[in-house]
Amino acid sequence: MKRALVFVAFALGCAGPERAARVTVPRPTAVVQTPHLGCQSGGCAYVPAPETHDIPKPQLDALLVQVNATPVGSDSLALDTLLFHDGEVRRRLAEPDAPALSPAWDAALKRELDKRWATFAMRVVDDRGRVRAELPETRMALGAKKHLDITDTDLGTPMNANGTVVRVGQNHLWYRM
Repeated sequence: MKRALVFVAFALGCAGPERAARVTVPRPTAVVQTPHLGCQSGGCAYVPAPETHDIPKPQLDALLVQVNATPVGSDSLALDTLLFHDGEVRRRLAEPDAPALSPAWDAALKRELDKRWATFAMRVVDDRGRVRAELPETRMALGAKKHLDITDTDLGTPMNANGTVVRVGQNHLWYRM
């Protein structure tokens, strides 16, 4: 019965008034190496080229000084920016002329920078509240593209959710799929 309805709907669609076809073709994106994320990405996991978002050393030093002046662990734009640029911050802190942080901030910042994983889960829910597809919690490395196959679905075909999780702050992640 279901196939008959699909065929009828398809046949009715073909019998309607003729419409101009509209096709959108995405522009290809260049594959880039992003050193602060430690991954290559392109397409659905595109991250801009490093020169568009590398943070200059004086600005990085100013952010470290700003963070050091706040209570340890407090949320701030300066801390969020440092965590987004984690690779650059790690390299800068390893240099002998890096701004000195208090022992408490040094430990807290290193603890935050050591967080390299996130958990991702997804549910597709229709307009009636029925779960149509579900991806259980999956561990993902930050900054690395991952292909996730969703087989728990009643949509008639398997789905996938491919993308990259990027840390954009102390309490915020960004997922591009």
